[in-house]
Amino acid sequence: MPPGAPTRCEPGALCGTCECEQPLACDAQNVCVLPRNRGVCDDADVIKFLSVLKEKCGNARKCESKDLDKYAINYGDFLNLMVQFPSTLAIHFPDGEPSPMSTRRWPRAAESEHYINRIRSAALEELKEADRVILVGLASRGRKIKDRDVNTAITLQRLIATQDLIRSAAASVLTPAEVDGIEEKISFIHLGDWRPIDARFYGKQYGNRPIAWDRGTEEHLMSLVEQGDVAGSPEDLRWRDRLLNQVVFVVPIPCKRPGG
Repeated sequence: MPPGAPTRCEPGALCGTCECEQPLACDAQNVCVLPRNRGVCDDADVIKFLSVLKEKCGNARKCESKDLDKYAINYGDFLNLMVQFPSTLAIHFPDGEPSPMSTRRWPRAAESEHYINRIRSAALEELKEADRVILVGLASRGRKIKDRDVNTAITLQRLIATQDLIRSAAASVLTPAEVDGIEEKISFIHLGDWRPIDARFYGKQYGNRPIAWDRGTEEHLMSLVEQGDVAGSPEDLRWRDRLLNQVVFVVPIPCKRPGG
């Protein structure tokens, strides 16, 4: 393996060819996979969160609520709560993209295809089976333009782009009814730059399975997260820390709604 290349296994890799580290584990076929947390729906914090969803969104599975955004922002361990759902995906975006401007030219066709292929291979079964799908959008504080309103607008564009990419990935292999079924249970939560994450937190949960706009970016991010702050130039580490927060977490929630 070349110097600086990530050594941690990605889902689907053969154990022994790389390091299959948590939250992944080797299965009976010696393949590194993401185990299902079958007890997640019995966790007290998860039960409380589902009750909040019920309160803020009623019976609707597709929900956008300012009250829900405020709840997530004020909940100090909200992203740790989302980690309870191990099928969560981390989808990363370049600095300032997608632009809120009407003249948007991103992503290019090859970048869009890469996102779609990665989402299709990583998450469609979990998205189909989920009772709800929460998209949690973040923005980096390290942007050249330090404007919370700009970050809020970019976060919304990332949430919309992620929903569109999920739909495209689903439409490539599922029936129209199944595609609509997934989209109808997607809700947005805007965290923006209120709850930044660092490489240590990210590495424990998502460091071996980021999704970005091309393979080279994914590998570079994995390598910088894996090596910590002891490797990479200051510019590399700043890029890493920005990109970690230029993200939408896709959270398939298998738990049934309280009273649902």
